Amino acid sequence: MRYCVEKAAIEMTLDELCDLSSHRGYPKGYQSSSETARQKCRDELAYENGIFFTPDHSFCFTCSMGGIHYEITGMADGILRLENNIYIYVIKCEKGRSQPNFSNPLWNMKTLCTAHLAASKFDCDTVKLRTVLYNTESGKKRIDEKEYSAAFLSKVFMGQVAKKERFARLAQKKATDVKDSISSMRFPFGNMRDGQRTLIEEAYRTIHDGNRLFAQAPTGIGKTISVLYPAVKALGDGLCDKIFYLTAKASTRREAFAAIKKMFEAGAELKAIILYPKDYMCSSGIAKLSGGAVSAYCSPDRCDKANGYFSRAEEAVYELLTTADGYTPALISEVAKKYNVCPYELSLDLSEYCDIIICDYNYVFDPVVSIRRYFGEDSARIGENYVFLTDEAHNLADRARDMYSAEIDLATFERFYSMLPMDEGRLSSFFEEIIRSVHALKKLCSDNMTKDENGNERGFYFSTTPPWSFSEKLQKFLLELENYSKKHSEEALSDQLFELLALIRKYLLILDYYDEHFRTYVLVDEGNIKVKIYCIDPSRVLDERMNKACASILFSATLTPTDYFVDVLGGSEAAVKLELPSPFPRENLCLAAMTGISTRHADRDFSASKIAVAIGAAVLPKKGNYIVYFPSYSFMERVALYFTKKFPAVNISVQKRGMFSIEKDKFLDFFKEDTDILRIGFCVLGGSFSEGIDLPGSRLIGSIIVGVGLPQLSNDLNIIRDFYELKYEKGYDYAYTYPGMNKVLQACGRVIRQESDCGIVVLIDDRYATQQYKNLFPEHWQNINFASSSSELAKIVDSFWRNTNNM
Repeated sequence: MRYCVEKAAIEMTLDELCDLSSHRGYPKGYQSSSETARQKCRDELAYENGIFFTPDHSFCFTCSMGGIHYEITGMADGILRLENNIYIYVIKCEKGRSQPNFSNPLWNMKTLCTAHLAASKFDCDTVKLRTVLYNTESGKKRIDEKEYSAAFLSKVFMGQVAKKERFARLAQKKATDVKDSISSMRFPFGNMRDGQRTLIEEAYRTIHDGNRLFAQAPTGIGKTISVLYPAVKALGDGLCDKIFYLTAKASTRREAFAAIKKMFEAGAELKAIILYPKDYMCSSGIAKLSGGAVSAYCSPDRCDKANGYFSRAEEAVYELLTTADGYTPALISEVAKKYNVCPYELSLDLSEYCDIIICDYNYVFDPVVSIRRYFGEDSARIGENYVFLTDEAHNLADRARDMYSAEIDLATFERFYSMLPMDEGRLSSFFEEIIRSVHALKKLCSDNMTKDENGNERGFYFSTTPPWSFSEKLQKFLLELENYSKKHSEEALSDQLFELLALIRKYLLILDYYDEHFRTYVLVDEGNIKVKIYCIDPSRVLDERMNKACASILFSATLTPTDYFVDVLGGSEAAVKLELPSPFPRENLCLAAMTGISTRHADRDFSASKIAVAIGAAVLPKKGNYIVYFPSYSFMERVALYFTKKFPAVNISVQKRGMFSIEKDKFLDFFKEDTDILRIGFCVLGGSFSEGIDLPGSRLIGSIIVGVGLPQLSNDLNIIRDFYELKYEKGYDYAYTYPGMNKVLQACGRVIRQESDCGIVVLIDDRYATQQYKNLFPEHWQNINFASSSSELAKIVDSFWRNTNNM
């Protein structure tokens, strides 16, 4: 629902008209439909009825009530005109062998309102409404026909409009207030920093031109407000309808919300919400303690917050809209508890009234969990102008590869098969059949099979096409498993099978995206057989997702080299690239490369003791807090032993494998604000403490990076290497060098966090002296010093601190 100032009218779809005010069951997110199946059914109806049938008939109805003018749009799946009769067709898709169900309240209300639109358009006294229940498995149709008078349909329809009046008044007020408040809003901070104005202007220009911007903006520029501020200004100017701020971490979500609060204080009358995952928001103790997926309990017969959700949710949404402007998970959960509704679904419903949605990448880009009401095939909001602001965009490529990759293995099927009761003969047969199908994939690996001394087989198969025959069998197995889960939804086994259903659904869904950017491999390893669909190059799928926005801004402190990120993140030749210099004085940072040491795997036994000495040379000139980053846990632990023997008086803290949140917080607490004690944290590069942490001032005065950040060799990365070698002749760089250097740059960025900070960054590896790596240095690294020995390094660092103290 939106108020169009030019038309002086509330614009909404039938979905919006009916959802909150008429649904007495459970949220639409709990249901599913297939647009492909709907289209197939429409084609069949058109074939059966010939020239008298018109598919996909759209309507637009205008009316006034309570001084508010409405423009409501809807669509029927088909119109059949025979003699003097008008038949309205609406299609409902269902799976499985369940009994036909025409009684869903939301569905019935939408069909009645659709019939009213038809009666109004064709000016007829009666309308025959044909609800088609289409079984997506069997392809069979069941038709329920009812005749309604135009007077009855008008009464029902206008009753729905009346229920929307209070929300319409909010939308009307918001449309005028938001524009005026944004127009008068000033930049919510003091003077703009160097580079900040450039980013703000380029971001606004990108939205105005409907383009994509890839911006590398070093720490300190104020990236968050520098993209949010122009996006909000564009919102006020009518260039977009909604802003999605996308990020991978909870800390950056909070940072974005804090920036929006500054705009609240500057006078902007906005609505903003932070979306969190369902597992986080769920308030059902039973669901969280089940050990399975929380979603398995999202049904009216298993959760009292889902049963009758919409009969209570409307009041909850209205209370939130009229009492606050910014919505955190805590606030939403508090109101959800008051009205006994699902807090997760409430957050999604509330988001429709918000100008800014802060959420994880997957809510937009993931084909499995993206928000269907905004990005689904059947979304009523297709055509709205969205802006995507993607924070820490250097993480998006790997995240997207995970989103669009899927795997299934023999061990998973066998584990669930072992759980089946003895009397489940039909389902057991299907399990046995799919297990045989997985075993059959082993034959594909016959040309690349080996045996070790214990007789264990290992092999692989690699292909540009997936095993389609296996996928067809998997589809049949999925249908049987879904039918079983529906019939046994109350049983514990059904909760366990929910995990398997999710794996299979994702595998089959990813097949819909399969093209030359994907590969398939089968692995045999000690009795287990795994088949994986792997997304090598996510550029096409990301490009398609970003096409759902009118403009996208992808930004990070580290997008080096920018051309690489444009390639892998779905940019194009038309994409705008912006690289901004650091806003901090260069003399505040000492950059040094220790090039007399090799950290390659083959040299690590020899270099470990030398690295320990080099670390000492870097930190001994000045007491304070430092972090040393290593390429692996094992190498870190080895160097830590040498270091403690060489410098036993130095306080060190070593990152452990698999640390919990409380342990991570304790580790960060190690870095105190005092300056008279030498403390060193030993961490893994690319881990929890190499990006996304903020230790300003004296809490961190130096980062030392051991190695060049290369990821460990793997099948997946070698596949990426081979793909990009053929495409750009830069395979190793795209798979290893560039991602590795990005991790290095992120770790370096932990040191200077504010204008008054001073510190050192030391790179330990002989490869930093090569032209290949020098070409990857950011512009503000031009004053880097090179040292071939620990004594040279100590002199460089000591000179820096002496000069800094004299400033």
